[in-house]
Amino acid sequence: MSGPRAWQAALGRKARPVLSVHPGRPPVRSHAEPRRRSPTPGCAKVNPPAPARPLRVALGSPHPDLSGRLADLIRQAGHEIAIETANPFELMEVCFEKGADIAVVDQDLLRVRGSEIAAILRDLRQPVPSVVLHRGELADADLLALDPTRPGFDSAFTNVLSELARDHRSGGPSRRAG
Repeated sequence: MSGPRAWQAALGRKARPVLSVHPGRPPVRSHAEPRRRSPTPGCAKVNPPAPARPLRVALGSPHPDLSGRLADLIRQAGHEIAIETANPFELMEVCFEKGADIAVVDQDLLRVRGSEIAAILRDLRQPVPSVVLHRGELADADLLALDPTRPGFDSAFTNVLSELARDHRSGGPSRRAG
């Protein structure tokens, strides 16, 4: 007998199976030494990460029912509403003044469409990541866009919001969603 089992048998320990998972590879079952209950001497204690501050979200939609639904999802995710409006100019003003970390804009906004606002916010010196709510009429494929009429929108929006929050906190770029 050789390998981990032989080593553990020589020490009089029972082999315990461990499931090892690596991204892009199937799970691998191996045998490993039982984990120690106390920290290794000389190792620094790892503190859990400090809770991040909630993101401020600018929300613009002319549909009160959709706006209310999104506001509830944003608050449930632990973030704050910086502004909730149907006026695109008020929304952009808050974003220009750094009053919002993320913008959620409806393509149906009057006077300035949501995709135009998202493009403006994307091109700022310090871009404001935006989610455009569309209903199939979006032309700019470079925008992060979701259709609120599709099944599963609430969970998709929550996932996108979580990803944008993670990107914002790490300072990295956001990815495009479908």
